[in-house]
Amino acid sequence: MTNEIEKTNSETIKRLNELLSYVRHLGILNQKAVFRIDEYGQLNIWEHELKGKIGIQHNIVDTDGISIWLRIERLKRIAPPSLPEHIKEWVSIGNDPGSSPQVKDKLIKTLPEADAIQLVSNGIVAEKDVIEPLKEGFADIKNKDVIFRLENNPQIKKDINIYVNEQWLPWSEEEKPRRETIKLYDSLFSLQQNIEAQGDEQPNELILGIGIVRWSCEGHKIDYPLLEKPIEIEVDQKDGAILIHPRNIEPSLAISAFFALENPGVDTLLRFSKKHFSELSDDVEFSPYIHESYEPVLRQAATHLSERGIYWPDINPNKENREPNKVSESLEITDSWVIFAKPRSTTNLVQDIDRFQQNLEEPEKLAGYIPNPTKRLITELSDKKPILTSGSISLDGDSPSSSSTLSSHNNKNSELFFPKAFNESQIQVIDRLEENDGVVIQGPPGTGKTHTIANIICHYLATGRSVLVTSKGEPALSVLQKQIPEELRSLTISLLANERQGMKQLETAVQLLAAVVSQTNVRDLKQEIEASELRVKQIKYEIIQIDSEIKEWGLKQLNPVEKQFAGASAGITAMELAQQVLNDSGSHEWLPDELGSSEKYVPTFTDSDIAKIRDCRRKVGKDIIYVGKNLPQLQDMIDSANIAAIHNDLLTSIEIENNSKNSHIPPLAVSVERYVERARNIANSLKQL
Repeated sequence: MTNEIEKTNSETIKRLNELLSYVRHLGILNQKAVFRIDEYGQLNIWEHELKGKIGIQHNIVDTDGISIWLRIERLKRIAPPSLPEHIKEWVSIGNDPGSSPQVKDKLIKTLPEADAIQLVSNGIVAEKDVIEPLKEGFADIKNKDVIFRLENNPQIKKDINIYVNEQWLPWSEEEKPRRETIKLYDSLFSLQQNIEAQGDEQPNELILGIGIVRWSCEGHKIDYPLLEKPIEIEVDQKDGAILIHPRNIEPSLAISAFFALENPGVDTLLRFSKKHFSELSDDVEFSPYIHESYEPVLRQAATHLSERGIYWPDINPNKENREPNKVSESLEITDSWVIFAKPRSTTNLVQDIDRFQQNLEEPEKLAGYIPNPTKRLITELSDKKPILTSGSISLDGDSPSSSSTLSSHNNKNSELFFPKAFNESQIQVIDRLEENDGVVIQGPPGTGKTHTIANIICHYLATGRSVLVTSKGEPALSVLQKQIPEELRSLTISLLANERQGMKQLETAVQLLAAVVSQTNVRDLKQEIEASELRVKQIKYEIIQIDSEIKEWGLKQLNPVEKQFAGASAGITAMELAQQVLNDSGSHEWLPDELGSSEKYVPTFTDSDIAKIRDCRRKVGKDIIYVGKNLPQLQDMIDSANIAAIHNDLLTSIEIENNSKNSHIPPLAVSVERYVERARNIANSLKQL
C-alpha cells in the first residue's frame, strides 16, 4: 500500500512538472518581442548619466540593514546672484543656469529736453541719439527720446562683465549639476506617482537592467539589457530623498528578442542562468555592484548567442567609461546597467512557475502533500456526477444571526467565530469550504462579499489557520483590511505597492506576537479561556431566551384577537386590527385617550351610560357653550328702567362727543338721580362678569 502511494505521488509530481514546463514555455512565447528600450516610450536612466552627480549615492545600506542601490537627495534650487542696482536695466537673467544673461546693447528713455541737452554736453550720449518722442507728453513739457548705448558707457559694460564672470558663471557651474539631479529626482518621483495612480488598469513596473546588449542582427537593432531585476521607489519620510532598492523577486533573462530571432543559443543560456542563480551562495546578493552575481551569465550569453560575441569589459581600455558603444554588426554585451519603466509582462508568471518547479525537485519541501486543487489539474476527470449537499449561495444582504441560523450549520461539533453580523449564506460558505476545495461567491457591489471574507478570515484564525488573500487590485485589499476587527488588524500583513512596507508590517506582527508570548502567563490565559467559554455559553442561553420571546411575540401577532377588543363576530389578527384602526382613524380622532389591551384600559361605563349622555346632549343643544362658565344670579342684575336710562346716557355721550368735535358743545343735563354713583356700581358688576 505504501509503495502504491509513493508511485502515485511520483506520477503526480511528474505530470505536474510537465504541465508547468508547458505553461512556462507558453508564457515565454507570449511575451512581446522588444528589441530596444525606447520602444516603451517611458523613462530610462543609464548608469553613465548618474556618474559623479551631486546628491546621488550608490550601493548603501540603511539603518534597517536594507540594501539601497540608489539614494537621490531632494535638493533645492538656488537662485542666481542678485544684479547690482545700476545694471539691472541693462541685464536680464533667468532661473536657468544653462541660459546666459541677456545684455542689452542700448536703452531708450523719454526725458525732458533740458536733461537730454545736458547729457549731450556731458558726452554721455551722442547728439544723433536724441530724437523726437514717439509718444506725445504734456503740452507745457517738451520731452525727447534718448538712446543710451552700452558702447558709450564703459563703466556699465565693465560692471556687467564683472557680474557675469565673477558671480553668475560660478553660480551656473555649481548649479548645473544640482539642476540635473533635481530633474532626475522629479522624473523618478513623477514615475512613482504614476505607477501608484495607474494601479491595475495600466500596470507598469520599474526595472534595473544589467548587461546591455547592442547588436544589429537580421535587420533588427537590439539595444536592451540581458538581465532584468524588478526594483521599487520609496520616498524617505524624513528628508524626502528617493530610495531605489530591489524587490523580492528573482532576476530574469530578457530574451524575447532572441526568441523572435529563433537564436539557437537561447535554450542553453536559459539552463545556465537557472543553474547559476539556484547555486548562487546565500551570502552573495544579486546586485549591479557585485559582479560575481551576474557576470558568468553575461559571459555565457556573449559566447552562445553569437560566434563573434564580445563581453565588452574584457577589451574595454577605459574601465571608468560606463557608456555602452553604439550598435554594430557584432554582438556586444556590457556590464553596465540602466533603469527603465515598462508595462508588466508575463515575466512574473514565468518566475512563479520556476519556483513551483524548484519545489517539485525538492520533495522535502512538499512534505508528502500536494493540494487537491493542484491534483485536479492533472487528474483524469471522473464520469460520476458529484452530489451537492446544499443549495446555491446567494448574498442578498446581512440578516442578523440567530439560533435557527446556527442550527443549520452542518458541522455540529465546530463553533463559528464570526466577529461581525452574519446570515445563512455565510454559514453555507464555511460548510462548503469544509467539504470542497473552493467556493465561488458572486454578487453585485454592496451585497456583503468583503464582509463575508472578513468573517471567514477571523474564523480561520480562531481555529489555528493562516489565510492568504489575493486580489487583482490594491483598493479591494485595503477595504478588506479595514473590515478586519481592530484587535486582529495588527496581525494582517499587506504586500501592496511597496514590498518594504510589507516587510515592516511582517516585522511588526512578529514583534507583537513575540511580546504577547513573552508577557502571557499560561495559567492566567487558561483561566481567561475558561471564563470566555463560560461567557459564550451564557450568551448562547440569552440568545435562546431572546429567540423564545421573539417567537412568543410572533405568535401573539398571528393568533386572533379576543372579540371584546376586535369588535367583530369573527376573530382577526393584531395586524388586521391595527390596519382597521388606521383606516378608521378619522372617525375616532375626537377621542384623545390612550388605549391598550391591559386591565387598566377596560371601560368603566356601560352602553346605558352612553345613551343617557346622548339624551342630555340633545336637551342642552346650543347652550353647551356655557358649560364651565360663571353666570351671574338674577337678583344681582339691575332693572330694565336703569338699563334704558344708561343706554340713553351712552347715546347722549356719543352725541356730545360728536358735537364737541364740531365745536358745538350743548349744556350738560342730569337725567337720573345719583347717576355717578350708579355708574360706578354698574362698572363693578361688569367686572365681576
